[in-house]
Amino acid sequence: MRRIRWIIALMLPLTAVAVAESLPDPTQPADFIASQSGSGPSSAGPAAPTGPVLQSTLVSPQRKSAVISGRQVKIGDTFEGAVVVDITPYEVRLRREGRESSLRLLPKLAKEKGKVE
Repeated sequence: MRRIRWIIALMLPLTAVAVAESLPDPTQPADFIASQSGSGPSSAGPAAPTGPVLQSTLVSPQRKSAVISGRQVKIGDTFEGAVVVDITPYEVRLRREGRESSLRLLPKLAKEKGKVE
């Protein structure tokens, strides 16, 4: 029983590394290009986003701001032809030509009752 605990204790960090390698880094600069030498994400990882990327948000009672593709914006600012209409802790809503779109820091998770992964 003691041996099984040691094996589990040694394997847990390995699973965390595998999960971390599959997630994009929201703090990367917008113009970051991963190197092929192994110091950056592998080429088999997720594809680079083609549009604007929400990198961070700051929400406080005094102000709301966000960094989109390396540029700091606040509510009412224009970003690539779209007006910033709302900033929440994990999302920025943009309006362009009467249509709204959202940029999210984290993907929406679909939770199902009773399922454990």
